[in-house]
Amino acid sequence: MFDRIGLAAAAFLLLTPAAHAQEDTQAARLAMAQEYIDMTLGEMSGESMAEAAAGPVVRQIRLTDPTVTEDQIRRIELLVGAEMAAINQEIVATTAPDLAAIMTLDELTALRDFYASDLGRSVMLKMPQYLRAYQPRVMEAMNARYNAMNAGIIDILNDDE
Repeated sequence: MFDRIGLAAAAFLLLTPAAHAQEDTQAARLAMAQEYIDMTLGEMSGESMAEAAAGPVVRQIRLTDPTVTEDQIRRIELLVGAEMAAINQEIVATTAPDLAAIMTLDELTALRDFYASDLGRSVMLKMPQYLRAYQPRVMEAMNARYNAMNAGIIDILNDDE
């Protein structure tokens, strides 16, 4: 009889999720998303992210106004950097419901665990450098297409058909 009870208990344990596993509910996903966001906001340097955001603005100003002084550039970088850092903090701090709606608890847990690891922290600290590398190309592509897109929109709005 003990063998049957032991076998039934083993089968129950194998077929039932671990007792410590959290149920994938909206509340659990929201809590995990917030934990991930709190961790990433703490790890990411607001200053380096702001520098990455200010770079394309400064490049554009240098292209369009060759008389701009280094003092003006420094002040523009501070202004844009501060505004972009504030925007980033405000937006990222409110994204937990979005993450919770899109991702499963397992995905959010994996995301949190990765960024909590040494490798994940290293990746997070390199993101501003990555942004500085690719953002100018994005801005150039957007600027190149903006005029054509804008002209197309005007044509559509002026079309009387």
